Amino acid sequence: RAATAAASVTGEAAAVYVCHVPLVLGTGGGGGGGGGGGGGAELDAAEINPQVEELNERIDKLTGCEAVPLRLRRDAELYEADGLHLSPRRGYPELLAQLARLCPPLAATAVPAKPSTGGGGLGAAAGRW
Repeated sequence: RAATAAASVTGEAAAVYVCHVPLVLGTGGGGGGGGGGGGGAELDAAEINPQVEELNERIDKLTGCEAVPLRLRRDAELYEADGLHLSPRRGYPELLAQLARLCPPLAATAVPAKPSTGGGGLGAAAGRW
Protein backbone atom coordinates (compact mmCIF):
# COMPACT_ATOMS: atom_id res chain seq x y z
CA ARG A 1 0.00 0.00 0.00
CA ALA A 2 2.76 2.44 0.83
CA ALA A 3 4.38 1.87 -2.55
CA THR A 4 1.62 3.71 -4.38
CA ALA A 5 2.11 6.83 -2.26
CA ALA A 6 5.91 6.92 -2.41
CA ALA A 7 7.49 10.25 -3.27
CA SER A 8 11.01 11.28 -4.08
CA VAL A 9 12.87 14.01 -2.22
CA THR A 10 11.45 16.46 -4.75
CA GLY A 11 7.89 15.54 -3.78
CA GLU A 12 7.21 13.96 -7.17
CA ALA A 13 6.01 10.38 -7.49
CA ALA A 14 8.89 7.93 -7.23
CA ALA A 15 9.25 4.53 -8.82
CA VAL A 16 9.38 1.74 -6.25
CA TYR A 17 11.43 -1.38 -6.95
CA VAL A 18 11.20 -4.54 -4.84
CA CYS A 19 13.99 -7.03 -5.47
CA HIS A 20 13.73 -10.77 -5.42
CA VAL A 21 15.69 -12.51 -2.68
CA PRO A 22 18.53 -14.61 -4.13
CA LEU A 23 18.58 -18.32 -3.38
CA VAL A 24 21.12 -19.56 -0.86
CA LEU A 25 23.95 -21.87 -1.82
CA GLY A 26 23.91 -23.83 1.41
CA THR A 27 26.63 -25.82 3.14
CA GLY A 28 27.29 -29.45 3.83
CA GLY A 29 24.86 -32.28 3.15
CA GLY A 30 21.11 -32.40 2.75
CA GLY A 31 21.26 -31.26 -0.87
CA GLY A 32 22.57 -27.93 0.35
CA GLY A 33 24.93 -27.38 -2.53
CA GLY A 34 28.51 -26.68 -1.58
CA GLY A 35 30.31 -23.72 -0.30
CA GLY A 36 32.30 -25.27 2.49
CA GLY A 37 31.76 -25.73 6.14
CA GLY A 38 33.20 -22.92 8.18
CA GLY A 39 32.56 -24.70 11.47
CA GLY A 40 29.07 -23.28 11.97
CA ALA A 41 25.66 -24.88 11.68
CA GLU A 42 24.76 -26.50 8.39
CA LEU A 43 22.68 -24.36 6.02
CA ASP A 44 20.27 -26.61 4.13
CA ALA A 45 19.46 -24.98 0.79
CA ALA A 46 16.91 -27.70 0.03
CA GLU A 47 14.93 -26.54 3.06
CA ILE A 48 15.45 -22.78 2.67
CA ASN A 49 15.20 -22.19 -1.09
CA PRO A 50 11.55 -23.29 -1.47
CA GLN A 51 10.67 -20.60 1.08
CA VAL A 52 12.75 -18.06 -0.82
CA GLU A 53 10.99 -19.03 -4.05
CA GLU A 54 7.60 -18.61 -2.34
CA LEU A 55 8.61 -15.15 -1.12
CA ASN A 56 9.72 -14.19 -4.63
CA GLU A 57 6.36 -15.35 -6.03
CA ARG A 58 4.66 -13.06 -3.52
CA ILE A 59 6.92 -10.19 -4.54
CA ASP A 60 5.85 -10.76 -8.17
CA LYS A 61 2.22 -10.25 -7.11
CA LEU A 62 2.79 -6.89 -5.41
CA THR A 63 1.06 -3.91 -6.96
CA GLY A 64 2.18 -0.30 -7.11
CA CYS A 65 5.81 -1.28 -7.61
CA GLU A 66 8.13 -3.05 -9.99
CA ALA A 67 9.44 -6.49 -9.06
CA VAL A 68 13.13 -6.95 -9.86
CA PRO A 69 13.88 -10.59 -10.72
CA LEU A 70 17.43 -10.97 -9.42
CA ARG A 71 19.00 -14.24 -10.52
CA LEU A 72 22.35 -15.40 -9.17
CA ARG A 73 24.00 -18.63 -10.19
CA ARG A 74 24.26 -21.11 -7.35
CA ASP A 75 28.02 -21.15 -7.71
CA ALA A 76 30.39 -21.36 -4.74
CA GLU A 77 32.57 -18.54 -6.12
CA LEU A 78 29.69 -16.08 -5.63
CA TYR A 79 29.19 -16.92 -1.95
CA GLU A 80 31.10 -16.78 1.30
CA ALA A 81 31.94 -20.13 2.92
CA ASP A 82 28.70 -19.91 4.93
CA GLY A 83 26.68 -20.50 1.74
CA LEU A 84 24.39 -17.58 2.58
CA HIS A 85 26.25 -14.29 2.16
CA LEU A 86 27.59 -13.07 -1.16
CA SER A 87 31.34 -12.79 -1.56
CA PRO A 88 32.74 -9.27 -1.91
CA ARG A 89 35.01 -10.38 -4.75
CA ARG A 90 32.47 -12.00 -7.08
CA GLY A 91 28.98 -12.13 -5.58
CA TYR A 92 28.39 -8.46 -4.86
CA PRO A 93 29.74 -7.26 -8.21
CA GLU A 94 27.37 -9.64 -9.99
CA LEU A 95 24.45 -8.50 -7.83
CA LEU A 96 25.25 -4.83 -8.40
CA ALA A 97 25.55 -5.34 -12.16
CA GLN A 98 22.05 -6.84 -12.19
CA LEU A 99 20.65 -4.02 -10.07
CA ALA A 100 22.18 -1.44 -12.41
CA ARG A 101 20.66 -3.21 -15.42
CA LEU A 102 17.21 -3.81 -13.88
CA CYS A 103 16.69 -0.59 -11.89
CA PRO A 104 17.26 2.39 -14.20
CA PRO A 105 17.39 4.96 -11.37
CA LEU A 106 20.30 3.07 -9.81
CA ALA A 107 22.15 2.85 -13.10
CA ALA A 108 21.76 6.60 -13.57
CA THR A 109 23.46 7.30 -10.21
CA ALA A 110 26.19 4.65 -10.41
CA VAL A 111 29.77 5.86 -10.41
CA PRO A 112 32.12 3.59 -12.34
CA ALA A 113 34.49 1.68 -10.10
CA LYS A 114 38.21 1.92 -10.59
CA PRO A 115 39.80 -1.28 -11.89
CA SER A 116 40.78 -3.59 -9.08
CA THR A 117 43.50 -6.18 -8.88
CA GLY A 118 42.24 -7.94 -5.81
CA GLY A 119 39.23 -8.40 -3.59
CA GLY A 120 36.47 -6.48 -5.25
CA GLY A 121 34.27 -5.13 -2.51
CA LEU A 122 30.88 -3.64 -3.14
CA GLY A 123 30.69 -2.38 -6.67
CA ALA A 124 34.07 -3.58 -7.88
CA ALA A 125 32.79 -4.56 -11.31
CA ALA A 126 29.48 -2.78 -11.42
CA GLY A 127 29.94 0.78 -10.21
CA ARG A 128 29.40 2.23 -6.76
CA TRP A 129 26.32 3.84 -5.28
